Order: sequence, then C-alpha cells, then structure tokens
Amino acid sequence: MEHEKLAVTLPAEFETNLKGIGRLESLERILEFTGMTDKFTETEVNAMANEKNDHYVQVISKLTQDDILPVISQLLTDLKAHEVKLVVASASKNAPFILKNLGLFATFDAIVDPAKVAHGKPAPDIF
Repeated sequence: MEHEKLAVTLPAEFETNLKGIGRLESLERILEFTGMTDKFTETEVNAMANEKNDHYVQVISKLTQDDILPVISQLLTDLKAHEVKLVVASASKNAPFILKNLGLFATFDAIVDPAKVAHGKPAPDIF
C-alpha cells in the first residue's frame, strides 16, 4: 500500500511523549500532535507503523560490538565476575535482536520484552 510520507518536524521536547510506548501508539500521538489524525485510515496507519519498524530494524541490524560504549563491556565483565545477575527489561520487542548484534545477548541472565509478559507498558508486568 502506498501512502505519503509524513513531512513533519517535531519539537525536541515532544520526544518524551513517545518514550516507553509501542510504535502504533507513538504514531497516533504524532498524528494527533500534527492535526492529521483523520487524514489516514486505520489500515494506512498500521502500514506506516510497520514501515517505520522495518526501517528501524534495518538500522539496528547494522549494530556491532564497536557500537558499545567503551566502559559498558568492562562494567558487564566486572559485574559478572562478582556474580551479579544481569537482566534487561525493555519495552522494545527488538531488545533481544539488538543485544545479539552487539554481542551481549549471552551476557545477560534474562531478557524480558513485551512478548514475554501479559501486559506491556505502562503496566508494570515487565518488571
């Protein structure tokens, strides 16, 4: 399905409205903010959300160990040496994919994402 691209500029402070929510809800908030809520059908909105996620997956697929902040690898090594259990709880279903690309997946004792809980954010189930 073809649709026009959203040509909008959002203020930096608007980003706080998009943290910790799913891609569909974030797109709906952007459409509401820009006054375009009624411009697209539900099918078009879903297609745009999926397209955005596909683009995001393409970007994160290029992550490597070189993208880890310098002190993080040493911190994780030190924590493991002290037998600290390491768990990632992320609102993103892409968290396991990102950790695999960074070479960190096996470092963690558990990885919890929305696919593994009954209710995603803002419900506290993931924690």
